[in-house]
Amino acid sequence: MNEKEMDEAALEDYSRLVNELTSARRELSRLNAELRRKEAFLMDILQVAPSIIYAADTSSRKIIFANRSLSAELGYSPGDYNEKSGIPLNLVHPDDRDAVREFRSRGRSESVGELHFRVRRSDGSFVWYRAREKIAADEPESDGKIVIGSLEEITGLKMRELALKTESMRDFLTGLLNRRGFLEAVENRLKKASQRSMLLFIDLDHFKHINDRYGHEAGDEALKAFAHILEASLRSEDIPARWGGDEFIAFLTGAAKEAFDIVHKRILEQIEGFNLKHEHPWTLSISVGASVLGEDGISSLHALIAEADARMYASRRQKGLEH
Repeated sequence: MNEKEMDEAALEDYSRLVNELTSARRELSRLNAELRRKEAFLMDILQVAPSIIYAADTSSRKIIFANRSLSAELGYSPGDYNEKSGIPLNLVHPDDRDAVREFRSRGRSESVGELHFRVRRSDGSFVWYRAREKIAADEPESDGKIVIGSLEEITGLKMRELALKTESMRDFLTGLLNRRGFLEAVENRLKKASQRSMLLFIDLDHFKHINDRYGHEAGDEALKAFAHILEASLRSEDIPARWGGDEFIAFLTGAAKEAFDIVHKRILEQIEGFNLKHEHPWTLSISVGASVLGEDGISSLHALIAEADARMYASRRQKGLEH
């Protein structure tokens, strides 16, 4: 190959290289444009998403991306707290702070973790959020792992759950707590204060006779009337409930044995007033048993109920009523 041919071959190689580079640049430009379009499309999706979507660096514990501002959603100004550091713990409801600490410090994994907690708005009210997080694929620009997560407000859902729970713990006829609601309320009360307290176990006398002779409507009226009497005879901090059938129960916080005569008299006076005021072919009367937590070896709610129940039936037997 002579010198001229060599020059022509080199020129062809150069021309081919230029064409390849030009094509590569065009392809790169096309790919970049496509990437920008997809990024814009993704951001459009994120902006209309009902949840706050975020990414955080586990090594620095900083938020590196969020599709919108949580502080603005909560009613705070941009300078009220540093959003890059996440939700300040002092804005989390006191009852939820331990759970939030544990959620933040848990071993991150590729499985999705979930937590429900409350956050204080700028107006002082609390809203519920559901946080969901998982470890993302390795990010070469980060020293640690990247956590991706979402925050979704679920206050409405929590209110509906609470309404359903409240309904499930109420006796539909009398409006008092039912057995389940009573046990949960008293257990919670005892966790906060294990002071001496009294329990009343009450049975409506002759209720079967009222039902059988005057009908179930009369029986329902008797139950509702006594529920009102019981509630009106107790203090606001006491816990009355319908135990089941014609049986009622009441937990008197901080009441000692000496309080029984006072409360019993108050209930009987209310019953007497009802019987005189309402012209029914039937009358209300009750048998009552009482027990006191911390007395007679009673140290549990189960024992407290069992003892009051036994004393109530002893009262019925003294009246000659059937068991």
